[in-house]
Amino acid sequence: MRYTLAILLLVATVGCSNPKNTKIPQDLSKIESIKPSIEKLTPEERELFGSYMMMRMMGTVGENKGIPEGMTIGKAIEEQRAFTKDMKPVQIADRLKKKKESPTK
Repeated sequence: MRYTLAILLLVATVGCSNPKNTKIPQDLSKIESIKPSIEKLTPEERELFGSYMMMRMMGTVGENKGIPEGMTIGKAIEEQRAFTKDMKPVQIADRLKKKKESPTK
């Protein structure tokens, strides 16, 4: 019985240690508290998370600056991935427009 309980606790602890479930503090002075979770992310996820944080702090996502209450690292990555995906066609169209407008030599 003890071993079963210990195994269940271990599985629950490991299962809940997903870094993407970590809530992002709204007070940026406490951002260091989530550093261990950020370090567990893949390089791509770290880049997406960093971009999300920069955009939020600069106020380029929506009209509100700052981190929404209850935002998790995983949700931030998903939002940034969607934002990046939506922006690519716009960026390509802008480049093509600039190419057409620039005189060729």
